[in-house]
Amino acid sequence: MSNKILLPHILTQSIKITTLSADEEEIETGTGFTVTNLDATWLVTNRHVLIGRKPGTNEYTDLGRRQPTKAKITWVEDDLSSRNLVIELFSEDKSELWIEHPPLAHALDLVAIQVPSNTFVDVDLLPSPDDDPGYVVTSGDPIVVIGFPFGLSAGLDGLPIMFSGIVASPPGILINEQPRFLIDSRTRPGLSGSPVYYYPNASALRKGASNEVHFPSPKFLGLYCGRVNDDSDLGYVIDAFEIARTIVHKRPGVLFV
Repeated sequence: MSNKILLPHILTQSIKITTLSADEEEIETGTGFTVTNLDATWLVTNRHVLIGRKPGTNEYTDLGRRQPTKAKITWVEDDLSSRNLVIELFSEDKSELWIEHPPLAHALDLVAIQVPSNTFVDVDLLPSPDDDPGYVVTSGDPIVVIGFPFGLSAGLDGLPIMFSGIVASPPGILINEQPRFLIDSRTRPGLSGSPVYYYPNASALRKGASNEVHFPSPKFLGLYCGRVNDDSDLGYVIDAFEIARTIVHKRPGVLFV
C-alpha cells in the first residue's frame, strides 16, 4: 500500500535560484517564480537575489563582491521530479538580459528575466474575470510565503517550504513611497523573491442570498523582498500589479548605475 502525497498547486510555483559567478562558484540562494505574457516566460525575483546588488544603493550583497553571471534554477513538477536549468544573466556582448520596473528601475527590488518555456507552473499575476471579486484582502488576513529558507528544500531539491503569517498593512497604501505593503511572518534568508498568497485555508465566507458557505481560493498578492530589519518579523511585499507593469513595459535592466 502506497501513501499518496498531497501537493498543493501553489507549492509547485516557487523556484529555487542559485546564483553563480564567472568561475561557476555558488554565490547565494533565493526564490523566484514564473509568469507568462504573450507566449514569453519570465522568471520574477528580487534584484538583490538575481544580480547581487541592493536596490537603491547598488552595493554588492556578497561580502566578496562577486558578481553573478549565471543562475541555476530548480523546481519540482507535479509527479515530484526535480528539474533544473542554468540561465545566463548577460548576453555575448555583455548586455544585461533582465528587465526592471518602468519608473522606479533599480530603486525597487524587482527584476524579471526571460527563460525558455518549460514545465513551470506559472503564477497568475492578476485575478481573472471568473474570480470572486467579493473579498478585498486587508490587514489581519492570513497569508503564506513559499520559498527556500537558507537554500533548504522540503526533502526534495526544488520543493519549497511554506511559512504562514498575516497581512500587516493594507495593500494599496505605499510604504516609504514604494508600491509595497507589509506582512508579519517569521521569514528567513533565502525567502527573498518568494510569491506571497492570501491563504484562507481556515476561513469561510457566507455568499449569496442563500447564505451558502464558501471557501475562497488562494490569491497571489505579490513578491516578498525581505524584512524591514534583522530584529523584526515585518517584511515587504511588492504588489502583484507592479510585476505586471514590469513585464508589459520591459524596461532594460542596468547593472552599473
